[in-house]
Amino acid sequence: MGTIRRLVGMVVAFTLLAGGPTVAQEACSLYAVRPGDTLRKIVRRAYGTDDFTALYEANRDVIGPSPNRIERGTVLRLPCADGSLPPWPATPERAVTISPEADPLAPTPPAALPPASETAAEAATNDLLDIAVLPGLPPFGAEGPDRPGLAAELVMRILDTRAVPVRYRIRIAESAAAAFDADPANPADPPGLILPWFRPDCASPIDAALPRRLCAGYDFSPPLYTVEVAFMVPRRSRLLRARSPVRLAGVRLCVPEGYVGPDPLRDGLVPASVRVAREQSAEGCLAALRAGRADVILANPGLLPDGAEVEPIPALSGPQA
Repeated sequence: MGTIRRLVGMVVAFTLLAGGPTVAQEACSLYAVRPGDTLRKIVRRAYGTDDFTALYEANRDVIGPSPNRIERGTVLRLPCADGSLPPWPATPERAVTISPEADPLAPTPPAALPPASETAAEAATNDLLDIAVLPGLPPFGAEGPDRPGLAAELVMRILDTRAVPVRYRIRIAESAAAAFDADPANPADPPGLILPWFRPDCASPIDAALPRRLCAGYDFSPPLYTVEVAFMVPRRSRLLRARSPVRLAGVRLCVPEGYVGPDPLRDGLVPASVRVAREQSAEGCLAALRAGRADVILANPGLLPDGAEVEPIPALSGPQA
């Protein structure tokens, strides 16, 4: 698209962490409330304390008058050690190009758009910037025709406040695959931005169609939000020695409702031969594991109840791009 390279819209980009610490968030960061969260649980995981007064006071405007009622998807600012608050994502100042060989977790500013001069040139040659928004993943993805989600709202705010106006169109994609479809108003060009999407591991041995297409044709902005996921197996399971996701070929994978993270098959976390089953809760997946109906659980560590006799697969733990 001229001087704007196609960019997977990670203005709310996600970094996949498999296993690792059991905290679901860190102090001095933004955090989206998940099912079952309370302010006490959040501060316990982030600060190791039960006193949520500072967290509530810092977010009273979004929580409301009662600290006992927080809505799923609400984005909270977790205070820093010095009492300050992490900023909302700022307007980018420069373009960012990240090649598959670059370090995806390098601490770079949240920048994803070109300078005004480039935008002006782009506007002169293209009528509209096509922005495809994926459905789901609240509050970041689209939640309806008139609710494009937080990621799109951040992009629109950036575009609307630039010195040189940028004409754009927000398009809600029906599915992840449909996000790559060209805008009917400009069928010769694919979307200029796709958001939000978990960054695929472009060096993964798993060959999945959508990650391969993303790695070949799109650049990624720096991640602004991090979630943790883990492949959990029973203690003493032979899968604890797995060194690569290829080792999970043919396993029965259970994913509980409330899981936030990449789709295991679509996003290339596991081989295509893995059989994925969905359960209504983490307890349901644990029951399936005990009954021999599942071999592995894919979940956010915070979803699992205390005392669950499972462990993350060590070699699959750590940051993934």
